[in-house]
Amino acid sequence: MLDIETITHDRAERLARWRAAGLYGDHTYGDALREGAAAHGDTRVVFHSAVRPAETTVREAYSESDRLAGALHRLGLVRGDRLAVMLPAWCETALAYLAALKLGVALVPIVAIYGPREIGFILRQTHAKALIIPDAWRGRDYVERVREAGPLPGLEHLIVVGERRPGTVAWDDLHAHAGTDYPRDAARADDVSCIIYTSGTTSAPKGVKHTHNTQLCDLNAARLAAADGRAGAASPPAGPALSVFPPGHVAGFLAMTRPFLVGGDVIFMDQWSPEAAARLIEAHKVSSSVGTPIFLSSLMKAAAEIGADLSSLQRFGLGASAITPENVRWTDQLGFPSGRTYGMTEHPVVSTSAGESFEKRAYTDGKITPFNEVRIVDDDGCDVPTGGEGEVARARRTGDAYQNAPAA
Repeated sequence: MLDIETITHDRAERLARWRAAGLYGDHTYGDALREGAAAHGDTRVVFHSAVRPAETTVREAYSESDRLAGALHRLGLVRGDRLAVMLPAWCETALAYLAALKLGVALVPIVAIYGPREIGFILRQTHAKALIIPDAWRGRDYVERVREAGPLPGLEHLIVVGERRPGTVAWDDLHAHAGTDYPRDAARADDVSCIIYTSGTTSAPKGVKHTHNTQLCDLNAARLAAADGRAGAASPPAGPALSVFPPGHVAGFLAMTRPFLVGGDVIFMDQWSPEAAARLIEAHKVSSSVGTPIFLSSLMKAAAEIGADLSSLQRFGLGASAITPENVRWTDQLGFPSGRTYGMTEHPVVSTSAGESFEKRAYTDGKITPFNEVRIVDDDGCDVPTGGEGEVARARRTGDAYQNAPAA
């Protein structure tokens, strides 16, 4: 087992190398969001919901999130504090994410279906200073759910989207009286920007700490790869995308922030309905989406039953579950090729097979994306040669993400 001195030295060496290569820098989310709003202001962002439907643009949401950042700052949130957000894929979720990232507050996304045990564990471990929840959703009272989570000594503000509730801060009141006065450029690139929790299926959830650098380095890697002609992850087809992952999941978090960084119209769903998804693809001429095989199979069944036109769909990425060659062959036959993407909460995109041949997409996880490093070992923990079979022992994003480290 490596000792802490070796790990520290290794990390310092890698950080220096990544900075020298241009993968790390002094850029923060605040910088990237400001640039994204200037370059992609007309990008449409649609939130499909039975209870809180909304539509906005990147420019409008960027402006609105300034007001929310000001309001959160007035509540006392400052650089280094933790803001937990337990909302479905609503417009309020996007505004909260943008505001926290601008303010230099560490964002703690929580999957909206989590119960009191998970809520209590996450809030106590992160010492979240504020939590944003719905008043109710899908028949569940979220204020009561938080009360059942046990003692939360660090929680100072419970912000509720929807009906006003005693002892809480109403989102509408918070937003109505907000200004845009908050400390801009307070964050530093190596500050923790986001703490995303894994599912905790076999034990307590693991909190993965990401910095501005670890999350923005993919943008730097794509830019550098394009500059020197290296192949990277295939760009999505032109046209709107449909996002179905919950924003508390790492894939959902990335989807929620992506249009504000690099553009591209997106339609978000706050809960999965194959019939609604089929109608949205038809109405918005959606060109790409991503999900598990069960999402795809239920979508295709619903489209056939209701006669929805899915001809605009050019790609359906598959991930977050076991992918079989038959899944890939099926989408090829339907006219929108799919492929595997390998990643995890600690390292969202390690490899992708998008744009590869059928054989590569059906039977492999594709190529390592530019500037990533993966170590493959055998049963004895020794490195295997290129082309050999083994187990992924370490996959490094062009940066580091550390887990199970309670907030300081």
